[in-house]
Amino acid sequence: MSNVHDNDVLDLELLDPSKDFSFPLYTDPAADPDFEDGRLRYQYEVLPGSVPIYHKEDTDSTLSVQRLLWADGWLDKDQKPSKEATLVVLKFVFLSTPSSESETKLQSVTAALRFLDPRGDDPEVVAWAPFHETERFNRVVAHHETANKTGQAIDVGYEGSKVTLEHSSEGSVSWDRTCFDEARVVHTFNDKGRPNGVKWWLKQNHLQNQGITPEFWAAILVSRASSSPYTVRFTMTGRTHTFRDFKLTAKEAIGLRKDGSKFPVTPNPGQATWCNLEGNDIIKCVDLGHLGKLVDPKSSTKLNVNWGPKYQLGAGEAPESEPQENQGLVDANKEETAEELRTDSSRHHHFGAGSDRGGEAPSRQAAPRGAPAPTPCADVARFTSLEARMAHLEARVTAQDTTILQLQQAQLDKDVQLFWLNQDLARIQSTIRSWTNPA
Repeated sequence: MSNVHDNDVLDLELLDPSKDFSFPLYTDPAADPDFEDGRLRYQYEVLPGSVPIYHKEDTDSTLSVQRLLWADGWLDKDQKPSKEATLVVLKFVFLSTPSSESETKLQSVTAALRFLDPRGDDPEVVAWAPFHETERFNRVVAHHETANKTGQAIDVGYEGSKVTLEHSSEGSVSWDRTCFDEARVVHTFNDKGRPNGVKWWLKQNHLQNQGITPEFWAAILVSRASSSPYTVRFTMTGRTHTFRDFKLTAKEAIGLRKDGSKFPVTPNPGQATWCNLEGNDIIKCVDLGHLGKLVDPKSSTKLNVNWGPKYQLGAGEAPESEPQENQGLVDANKEETAEELRTDSSRHHHFGAGSDRGGEAPSRQAAPRGAPAPTPCADVARFTSLEARMAHLEARVTAQDTTILQLQQAQLDKDVQLFWLNQDLARIQSTIRSWTNPA
């Protein structure tokens, strides 16, 4: 127990056995997994030349995270002193078997990647992509409608006569509900308050209930103080909202379970430590001496890259965009092309299908003259505001219907009282006639 100091050791012989005692419980996020019922938690063994840093399969789903590129360089090699950096590109694959039922599909996933240095100088995450902000995609609109009907009937009568007074009111409220797939990435911090990792959250569109997006690529730019070796810790949790997951969540909450992997990394500035699969195409358009150029000039924690397939499948009314290449990485002088890329990225939020594969940029075909302009992307915020206003208006209409019903009920009560008054008046008149005209 090398991490325990002498002054932290509790001498049980000095304690009164008749009294309770307590001691603090510490958690080390970089520590190896603990034992669970005599077995280790699920830990994927990352071999030196292996592609995945995490891979897990069961009868219903497959979760896999593959390192496409792990390249070392500098933020700006021309700047003195130059800051060392590492570009990491990961492929996340979440697959549910076609035969799996909807309740066993992956409904949410939480993953975290942390960079740890035993000397206390952890590498720091500079920027990442995608999901720099909370993204909502694959929009689905569901129409909801509720109807209510109220009514009252009163039977009144006198001397064999019977009158039924009835009143009924019927109303309905309808509204549209918009649901999305959601994704978000945030920084995680070490004990010194420095950003040494990132954490992903992904959640499915529960109206479709078809599981989370099956694949996306993540890029992370990390700065390092030196070329000293460091450790990478990766954890992941997938949820299907079944009873089995309920048990796993309970175990994780008390610290008994967390799946993941842990592996060492030795930096080699100017070289790619790992370059696998599609990473062989990505490395061709990356300047390892100036990795800082990948950072969006308008947001210091956002990478302006365009690698990987589209994760926006069936994104409502948004038109599909052609695959584009991050031209700023290949030729900084092509300002017009870079501007088109930024415009397309801001409009479609597309982190997809880069043309880096194959090393050649796809040819762009000009639209024919007279062709209609593409439909602009739907303004989700405006739709949400209109839906809220419509719901408020419908609530006011419902309140007015209730008020009208109450007024009609009061009028009905008055009609009943008037009916009984007429009956009493008829009885009095009959009595008076019997007095004035005795038999």
